[in-house]
Amino acid sequence: MDNSNSEHLKKLYQTCKYFFNKIGIIIIDNIKIRKHYKKFLNVDYNLNVAPYDPILENLSNVWIVNEIDCFREYEDNLFIPTLIPKISKCTVKKITIIDDDLWVDEFKLLTKCGNVEILKMVGVNIFDPKCTLMPLEDVISFLPNAYHIQLSFRLLMGAWEV
Repeated sequence: MDNSNSEHLKKLYQTCKYFFNKIGIIIIDNIKIRKHYKKFLNVDYNLNVAPYDPILENLSNVWIVNEIDCFREYEDNLFIPTLIPKISKCTVKKITIIDDDLWVDEFKLLTKCGNVEILKMVGVNIFDPKCTLMPLEDVISFLPNAYHIQLSFRLLMGAWEV
């Protein structure tokens, strides 16, 4: 099953419930997390959800196929770090993260398949284990197929955000 693509796995799941019970990978083509979203999971394997919806807590062993779109509202806690441990496979082509921070390992998990074509990170800092910002060259090195990259970092100077 490691070499199968998501479409093959979906067909197996539709064929017999045994396969889902045996394999246990939850396939989500597109996940969008916004504060104003009501829980919505449709037959096209798309999940639109608010950051504090219990469905996010109950997810495990998730394969995100096409897109991750997360926007953190000002008063919310960071929720990308709570989503990352639940991802077992990530083959996304589009990543949009607004006003959230990532560790290098989290960024690597999201981009390690090398499929990312569009990366939009606004107000996002990517930190290495020494809590320093990941150099731009390193960010780009994980995006061999990207044709659109939009990055804007949130610079912290003392207690002020610039």
